[in-house]
Amino acid sequence: MATPTNYVVGEYQQAKAPPDQINIIGGNIMPNTVIDNLIVGGGPGGLYTAWRLANEKASGSGKVTGDIRVYEWGNRLGGRIYTKHFDTGQFIELGGMRFSEGHKLVNKTIDELGIRDQVVDFNMVQDRLYFLRGVNVYDSEIPTKGVPYNTPDNTKSSDDLFAQISDAATGGNAPNTRRGWCEFFDNARLPSTFDSQVYNPGDLIGNIGYWNLMFDQLGSEGFQYAADAGGYTSNVINWNAANAIPYNGEFGADYKYLRLKNGYSTLINALQAEATNKGVVIQRGMCLETFEWDPANSVFVCTFQSYSAGEPSGNKTIVKAKKLFLCMPRNSIELIANNSGDDHILKNRDVKYYVESVIEQPSYKIALLFDTAWWEQSDYPPKLNYTVDGQPVTGFGPTVTDLPLRQIYYFGNNAPANRPVAYGLLASYDDMWYTQFWQAMETNITQRETSADSDNLQPLSEGSPASGEMIRMLRHQLAQVHFSDGDISHVPQPIQALFMDWGRNPYYAGYHAWKAHYSLKDSMQKVRAPYKIVNQNDHTPLYIMGSAYSNDQAWIEGAFCTADSVLRDFFNITPIVNDPTYPLISGD
Repeated sequence: MATPTNYVVGEYQQAKAPPDQINIIGGNIMPNTVIDNLIVGGGPGGLYTAWRLANEKASGSGKVTGDIRVYEWGNRLGGRIYTKHFDTGQFIELGGMRFSEGHKLVNKTIDELGIRDQVVDFNMVQDRLYFLRGVNVYDSEIPTKGVPYNTPDNTKSSDDLFAQISDAATGGNAPNTRRGWCEFFDNARLPSTFDSQVYNPGDLIGNIGYWNLMFDQLGSEGFQYAADAGGYTSNVINWNAANAIPYNGEFGADYKYLRLKNGYSTLINALQAEATNKGVVIQRGMCLETFEWDPANSVFVCTFQSYSAGEPSGNKTIVKAKKLFLCMPRNSIELIANNSGDDHILKNRDVKYYVESVIEQPSYKIALLFDTAWWEQSDYPPKLNYTVDGQPVTGFGPTVTDLPLRQIYYFGNNAPANRPVAYGLLASYDDMWYTQFWQAMETNITQRETSADSDNLQPLSEGSPASGEMIRMLRHQLAQVHFSDGDISHVPQPIQALFMDWGRNPYYAGYHAWKAHYSLKDSMQKVRAPYKIVNQNDHTPLYIMGSAYSNDQAWIEGAFCTADSVLRDFFNITPIVNDPTYPLISGD
């Protein structure tokens, strides 16, 4: 046997000797341990993949063998799903908070996990309140009162404007099925009726930016009104117009949303429990720095940095894996690439083309807890009126403003009956450049920064306390939205205040959007198997999954769909919803 070569951890990638002939100095190596199925990322996609693999293994089909492990960088599971439960018993969603009744995989998973009794309506406000350009106005008042925008459309709702764009681009013949929309993304062209001084009938809609399209059809003021009143700035950026058209149709007042009454993390906890009950090993605090494929032994050699309480411990572990699943968004993939050599698969030009096919969209949430539901007695209260399990509920929302708050959701008193009464407010749900407004207030005004911005891993935590400056700014803006005189004294000091900045590493985005000039079908199909991008006959078992590269970006449904598409196409595992009318990804 050859004499082992010594390498410091982090430098072993430069060695061309087989892994069992390398000694790692300053870390751990498990030369006799080979993980059969290693999933990196303990978010919805990673946990779902583990659960589905474990179920298939238990079935005895032979399609899945060996052990299944999940390694997660953070100290908590769930990725961008995080329900914050306060000591008083109330909760507020600091991450994703709802799903659609049309999300078939999420609904099927909920049934399979036995938590259907947790599903209740995510009711929208009965008459949405807006605070736009200093004017308070309810939806019902817009047709007569109008909104303060210099456009002929200022007596229409923002939903009407999004519908107007859809009608113009589709000639009033928009698809009405999921499969039809998948075809639309790649093949739709502007109709002969399209009236424009910039674009021509027959132009591919997927090659047009959505901001460009809206500006062309609505003008500057019309676009600004739709952008402000829509609530989500991410929805009107210059992403793929063909994909944006149906996506913006989802956020109308009549769209049916559901939630889990004890918080969306209920689904994460159930997936974790079922996976571990079936033998899946889950380990937190494990950050994948890089990996190399060892063709001689048909294994990936992976370097992990261990973390404790969000800080690197300095200890590194080398593990081998037969199959490697990267259940993570674009930025996390690029962080691995940055730690790897120039010849690494993730640095291949063709692979980068697909990894970079999506736009990263930062988002921000700030939760406040009060001892009174002061907004119910304000000059402009949210019009919330419904019940859950026969009991009146204070929330949800939203109220929409062009202030950096952007959207406000009213979680109210949702604690168990025997807990103290307190009222939760998602005081700000904002995205894109508005996140920068709040980032400058994350650090106390009397302090200087103490670490590099790229080392801020706040999204891996359980939320951070808001500074005094941030709280005062929140109260100041909430007073403008809800009170005629905008006096900050009307909004009491909160009991507790937490923020979650999803624009920080490792996610760098709350959600993603497809770029214009990309084929969605081509991108969704190919990004899943990086080695096959380089050589279609290469079956090296590396897979990329997650909502970022899906038909359902920003939704758990997207993570589940891409995961099941990988399991179907590369493992011959039947999807949990095997419905030909419901393509998991474009191109199916």
